[in-house]
Amino acid sequence: MKLYNIQAERDLLGSVIIKPDNLCDCIDLLKSDDFFKDSHRLLYSAIVRLYTNSKDVNITTIAENLNSKLSLVGGITYISQLTGQTLQAESIKSYAEIIKKYSNARKLLAVLKKDTTRIEKTDADIKGIVRELQDLSLEFESKINVDNGKLDKPMVNVLDSLEKRYLNGGSIQGIETGYKVLDKTLNGLNKSDFIVVSARPSMGKTAFAINIALNIAKHHNISFFSLEMSKEQLLERALAAKALIQMNNIKSGKLTDKEWTRVSQESGIIVNSGLRIYDKIYSLNGIKAECKKRKLQSSLDVVVIDYLTLIDGAEKSDNRVQEVSKISRQLKLMAKELNVVIVALAQLSRAPEGRNDHRPILSDLRESGSIEQDTDIVISLYRDEYYNPNTDDKGIIEAIIEKQRNGRTGTIKLAWIPKYQLITDLCIK
Repeated sequence: MKLYNIQAERDLLGSVIIKPDNLCDCIDLLKSDDFFKDSHRLLYSAIVRLYTNSKDVNITTIAENLNSKLSLVGGITYISQLTGQTLQAESIKSYAEIIKKYSNARKLLAVLKKDTTRIEKTDADIKGIVRELQDLSLEFESKINVDNGKLDKPMVNVLDSLEKRYLNGGSIQGIETGYKVLDKTLNGLNKSDFIVVSARPSMGKTAFAINIALNIAKHHNISFFSLEMSKEQLLERALAAKALIQMNNIKSGKLTDKEWTRVSQESGIIVNSGLRIYDKIYSLNGIKAECKKRKLQSSLDVVVIDYLTLIDGAEKSDNRVQEVSKISRQLKLMAKELNVVIVALAQLSRAPEGRNDHRPILSDLRESGSIEQDTDIVISLYRDEYYNPNTDDKGIIEAIIEKQRNGRTGTIKLAWIPKYQLITDLCIK
């Protein structure tokens, strides 16, 4: 079975040697290991090195760059032959797509062969094998959909979306959180956004997250990764909020017949909603793998992580700030790759405790590193009655929008009903 096209490889290399700027049309799609022929891999690597370092790309500079490896590619003679072909420069994308197609086929075949051998063993990790195939599938998809920067299709999408909002009376574009003022301010939760919800302990981060998750799960698929609380603890909070039963009664089991009826009804609604809760996945790689699996198998719209600084990073570091920064960056990239909203909870430093006004500010993000840069939206939660028992804002939780890349900042007040672990719009309080 022939899983390569040597002529396409020769044509592409010849094209970029004759006109180095042609490399711009394939550099994001092709890597050196996509070439079947070893000599072509070496040549492509040399050309990319020269071009990305703003060096001239020609037969002489390529030969100089290859140095002792020049003989492995057939010498200057072979390089000259590549440029002597009759080539159509505008066909470079076609060459690249042919090379990538065969490269993907070879990679898939290699994985399938390896997995077949592993499956034949009685102790095969079937879940690991499936996960590997899913990752490979997503890798293929992301490489095929290379961004060409053209604006015609995106503009059509924008105009279609604008027309829908116009016909709907200016309704929000993103996924509704269930809080009208918050939705209006954020324009809903929009795909590919990375959102951080931060607060000091006991401000209501988890309650805020689970309430939003329950609201979203009515019409969308949402994956909730709990690194601190168990599924059972979160479900108790969910039942209290949805069935309007005091949390103390949920914990003690002292329920009336009517309350039992409401629990029965709401438990069924929650189980059959789009909400999935994971309480045994602690690593960044594990979270990414599970999200990819759900995205492929059904669909996925929103991911909630409680909370960011508890995630085990893929790369361990003695510097926790750097490690958290890497995790933050990977979450933003994951939001774009999977086209989902990612909402990560984060702990604030003790800085607000030392100020007269205890309301958090953006720089209070604990172990922030690049969190401020990576996020599209930062929302900090604050309850004044926690610090001031005689405040006029009892039963109110402030959602302070510290940063919004595509919108305004400001404070939105919501009703906080702790006995039900419920957060609602103020008008519903």
